[in-house]
Amino acid sequence: MGYKQKLVGNHRIENESSGQTGLKVTVMTDSLGKIDIVLGNSMRIRTDEAGVHMLKCLLEDAFSQIVIDKAIQSHRERESQNEKVGLVKIVERISTQLV
Repeated sequence: MGYKQKLVGNHRIENESSGQTGLKVTVMTDSLGKIDIVLGNSMRIRTDEAGVHMLKCLLEDAFSQIVIDKAIQSHRERESQNEKVGLVKIVERISTQLV
């Protein structure tokens, strides 16, 4: 039995330096038990199951961190807006009492 590669899939992902077309990501497995992850035309990661698992965990951790950071930022923005609205109401009350 000779060496064989099996295409798992192709996908384009957003990437700052790739423009509107995005970055092409290709994933393949082979008959030697390795996984090839090809990024664009110039980067290839060839690893085993443990390497793919570690990469998957790192990406999941990064994704979770982005979601948490966005939620914190959104909460801070809402708090800031609420504080501004509260100050406006206080100023309005004071100005009506002075008139």
